Amino acid sequence: MITGYYISVEVDEEGEKLFEVGNFECPDKDFLRTAQGLVGGPIEAIPTADSITIFVNEDGKNVNLPRNEMADVFWQSFDKYGCLANGDYLVGTVLIMGPSSRACRTTSAPPNTVDLIQALCQP
Repeated sequence: MITGYYISVEVDEEGEKLFEVGNFECPDKDFLRTAQGLVGGPIEAIPTADSITIFVNEDGKNVNLPRNEMADVFWQSFDKYGCLANGDYLVGTVLIMGPSSRACRTTSAPPNTVDLIQALCQP
């Protein structure tokens, strides 16, 4: 079983964004299918520091998913390549997992990840 966290964003009828942080858990063998279901399409890993992996919907910007500013705040702490500073941003639901293993398998998010999300993303 591998575990991680997600940060989702939805836009309500008044145009207000609603963010949610939640737990993600699935058997290792079901990761790809389950992750694709969570982000709503094919997944793509975005550039981060080596301690975590952030997955997004690969087509999210093309299908106009809402910008996820809460996920941007989290990503900023792990954006070792300066993607945010160069104008990139995250959209839709993002999935936060651990680093890839030597066998190129997705691993569980570090135990302190949820505390870090809450600390960084407080309004």
